[in-house]
Amino acid sequence: VLDVRRDVGAVVVDGLGAPSVEATKQKADAVLRNFPTHCFVFVGSASDVEALHGGVGHFRRREPSRLALPSYAPAEIASMAAVQLLEAGYSLAPNVGRRSLEAALLSTWPRDVIALRNAHLARELAQRAISSRNARLSLCRLQGSPLLLTEPDLRLDAAHGLASLAEQRRAVRAEVQGLTGMAPLKAFLTQLEAKVEYVARGGDPRLLEGCLNIVLTGNPGAGKTTAARLLARWLRAHGLLQQDVFVERNALELKGTHIGWTCPQVKEMVAASMGGCLFLDEAYALSGSRDGDRGDSFADEALRTLLTELENNRTSLCCVLAGYPEAMERLLRADPGLLRRFPHILRLDDYAPGELAAIAASTAHARYGLRLADGVLEALAEHIDRVHRADIPKRNASLAVGVIEAAMNRLASRLAGEAAIGGAAPDPAQSNAADPRTLLAEDFGILHSRASEEGERADVLRRIRLLPAELAPARELLLGLCARLSSAFPPSGGAEDGSGLLDRAGRLAIVGADAADGAAVARLLHELLRAHGRLTGSLVERSATALLAGDAAPWLEDIREAAGGGMLLLH
Repeated sequence: VLDVRRDVGAVVVDGLGAPSVEATKQKADAVLRNFPTHCFVFVGSASDVEALHGGVGHFRRREPSRLALPSYAPAEIASMAAVQLLEAGYSLAPNVGRRSLEAALLSTWPRDVIALRNAHLARELAQRAISSRNARLSLCRLQGSPLLLTEPDLRLDAAHGLASLAEQRRAVRAEVQGLTGMAPLKAFLTQLEAKVEYVARGGDPRLLEGCLNIVLTGNPGAGKTTAARLLARWLRAHGLLQQDVFVERNALELKGTHIGWTCPQVKEMVAASMGGCLFLDEAYALSGSRDGDRGDSFADEALRTLLTELENNRTSLCCVLAGYPEAMERLLRADPGLLRRFPHILRLDDYAPGELAAIAASTAHARYGLRLADGVLEALAEHIDRVHRADIPKRNASLAVGVIEAAMNRLASRLAGEAAIGGAAPDPAQSNAADPRTLLAEDFGILHSRASEEGERADVLRRIRLLPAELAPARELLLGLCARLSSAFPPSGGAEDGSGLLDRAGRLAIVGADAADGAAVARLLHELLRAHGRLTGSLVERSATALLAGDAAPWLEDIREAAGGGMLLLH
């Protein structure tokens, strides 16, 4: 609160980044007008002072003087630490000087962190040296020893030193590089790393003072939670987060169950995340509107309180909102302030079949200690593309996990069957078949080789050509579709992108033929699409006369579920 007395000539205003920034601007403007002869000194970070300057009308009439204090050099921080140690009653050993303190400072924190924290590190360096001495000496020796700091006291625990921090950076960098997919996250972290490197080489540290809040969107299983956890570790390892804190909550947990509970609950959650990262999954639950529903007051209050807390602590923590793309778009439209508080939005793409195969292989190794036999990884990628392509947007990485779990069951059944037969000596050429730690193609349900797949397609093509003359229009349609499918989806994979082909060929009305001929054409179409991997389900045949009696909705739902991934033939 700006409380100014007329008998005071100078007023120092500190804490410009504190809550109620807008109110502070308004109060400052009024006080500056009412006390034109007073000297006001506004103290804060460069961004806070610039925000105040742009928001106070008095400064547009009377430009204030500015004084920008540069960051302290490591030698200056070491001198401050030495003074604080002397003031606390500690002395330095003859072989320990301020250069030793400077070396300890540089070995504990990287230069970009030193530029951000400045004199705060002098006190922390002194406290760590004292703690290191107390931990080194026993209680009896502490009572009788002089308050002298030796060189071992400056060799701080490696868990807190630069060596550990550098190791954390290397570890998190290797983890990022080893990620399957997630190209948007990798690009974002590469940009951040360039800024950190720029500051470490002497660039303006204000470049790292920006808001780190981010929105992660993606379909189910796209890796939003994994990305958020990795992002928090990356920011901590690079000194952009001051605390090793990661609070993970569902956004519904922000909402109170009674009137007056929501606001304190949100503030408590933000306070628990201070200095670290707050991850809110399914954040679209705070949109307050869905399918025309205005939502509830608890969600609106939770969102407003969250935005206020993030604005008041915009550089004190990183908040990550995650959810499905369409729902998150509704959330961002619900309150324009969200885009200002969350300047970074990353859309995690669906995994490609090859990426899912790689995730499956790594899951098999990490969870079960299994490996894939030679050539199975490539065959699994083709199998996922052919059989599970429609499931990828709905499941993503969980599809890969499900594939491995199903393969585990088949592996157990196969080995149990081989053990039941017994007797025969194992064939050295088939050593993988009896290895309980190796997954074969048949364990993934990959029963057809490329040659058999080509044979299946050729058989369907032969039967299409044998259609009678009266079905010539259907024959020509199926032959044309067969040519397009063969070009877009060859047995070996690759070739041109045919992902939209079925969108143009997924509906067919057969008229002018008797029921038997129409069903024969539909069955050939089903086999054609299945042989090219565009359908994974079976053919479901029903009579449309059921639509004429009673409520058709349950009937339609049943056949939709039955024909999922396959074809529905309505007679």
